[in-house]
Amino acid sequence: MDGQVVDDAPPAVHDDDQTVDAPPPDSPEETPPDSGATPWWRQPHPVLVGLGLALMVGAMAALMFASHRPGHWWGDDWALYIRQAKSLVDGNPGAVTADNEFTVTESLGAPFSPPLYPWGFPLILAPFVAVVGVDVDALAVVPVLSACVFACAWFVLVKRRLGRAVAFISTPAITLTPALFSWSELIQSEWPFLAVTFAMLVAVDCAVDSKTLTDVTARWWPLVLLGVGAAAAFSVRREGLAMTAAIGGAQLGLLTTGAPPMREWFRDRLLVLRVLVPHLSALVTVYTLQFALPSTLVPQYDGTSIRNTYRFSERHFRHVADIIGLKRPWDRYVTVLGSEGLGLAAMWFVLISMLVGVVAAVTIHRRRDLHLVVYGLVAFAIGGSFRSAINRYMTTVGPIVLLLALVGVATLVGYRRRWMGLAAAFVVCLAIVAGNLANVNLRVESADRTAAAGAVEFGPTHPSAVEMFDAVVANSEPDDVVAGPKARALTLMTDRRSIQVDQWRPLPDEWSPTLVVVEVNAPMDDEMLTEHGDRYEAIWSNSRFRIYALR
Repeated sequence: MDGQVVDDAPPAVHDDDQTVDAPPPDSPEETPPDSGATPWWRQPHPVLVGLGLALMVGAMAALMFASHRPGHWWGDDWALYIRQAKSLVDGNPGAVTADNEFTVTESLGAPFSPPLYPWGFPLILAPFVAVVGVDVDALAVVPVLSACVFACAWFVLVKRRLGRAVAFISTPAITLTPALFSWSELIQSEWPFLAVTFAMLVAVDCAVDSKTLTDVTARWWPLVLLGVGAAAAFSVRREGLAMTAAIGGAQLGLLTTGAPPMREWFRDRLLVLRVLVPHLSALVTVYTLQFALPSTLVPQYDGTSIRNTYRFSERHFRHVADIIGLKRPWDRYVTVLGSEGLGLAAMWFVLISMLVGVVAAVTIHRRRDLHLVVYGLVAFAIGGSFRSAINRYMTTVGPIVLLLALVGVATLVGYRRRWMGLAAAFVVCLAIVAGNLANVNLRVESADRTAAAGAVEFGPTHPSAVEMFDAVVANSEPDDVVAGPKARALTLMTDRRSIQVDQWRPLPDEWSPTLVVVEVNAPMDDEMLTEHGDRYEAIWSNSRFRIYALR
């Protein structure tokens, strides 16, 4: 078959001549010794490739910075991440633990926050907090740098499977999707999680190539580092647990494409130990970090269940489309050229291509791609089980879907002529890039208009919010408790303990916070006047906020 390589023939597991997946035609491994006989455009040119990648990633970073609007939105996950990072800089992580546990346990109604987030992202954030402090505009450099790391890792993964051309066009196709691009201005864990996860997938690729995972004569320290990396992914977001499954998938891919047969796997004690070491290393790293910096290992929320993976299947379908650029997050349906029908057809094309990629990963590319399939399945099971279907829980699932879909397109269309499959994958990515760039242009223009008007996004750095925080500090003592709709932001900005109070979470009856912050004319504002007028009186307000104090 022209262009179709069955690359998992069964050589011995410990055979130094063991074959691996055939690289794309333009990869260094296929360059013959006499490079003069090879066309210039098919030679490796690592310096030019590296320079091109650096320029492309730099350009994408510049676009991200250009799209940033002054300020930060209100959703206050960022506040707890910054508080945890600041506690590392100040050397008092126990204080933020106690404060946020108070916020969570004393707030009535549905849970809105774990006692603490995993410490992976705060550890990444801490050096930047040490330099710029609690400056959300300056800290937006962290998601941009994380996006750059992800883009480089994605390029490496795609280049190995589909060659340079598809790697170059697919990198902006996935990095600049409307959802991911919009997250580049937010202090949240999605971009760092993508960076750590895909860097780890590259490391697993390298371990497969070098046979480190199953070669009993190889060094042991790479196995330990793989486990540490898997623990790092888990410590950024709990969906990172899928990374240990990915390592297991890579091990299975190596073992099932070689000798000895399955019944003899466990007779070689060194082989068994090599299989276990990455997982033991991950376990030890997680519990060492847990001992040093306790956090919620497995968040418990009512309604979280594996059944949600199919109960919310339609929403998961749309969220994957968000991540890979086939749908804008604010649209309900996938739309292509204004047509929902074309959008649905495009999404089904991607899903069918992904299934072809999965079949190829289980059969002809098992050693090369099985760990990608395993990671995607386990990450989907974890993220899709949450009680609410939100696109951020599909953060790393979407890129895996796109990568497997591109492999599927190249395999299916290139069954007879590989170049045709690569060309088809290139065209798919080119179409996504066109849509991405149109959205990028709109975002940059919006940011320019916002800056020209001197406006600040409504959030913690908006002038009305800054006034409110100052008023809270002026009208309370350091030991007082403040209630408000964004409790974690209140604690970060005022250094007062807080509880969450809004239309879903009422004021406690057994005790009374010193101050209650509400948004003007919000349901809680009316409630304070009608139901709590005997306990509280309004003492301060501006155009956005009102503060009530105990009588």
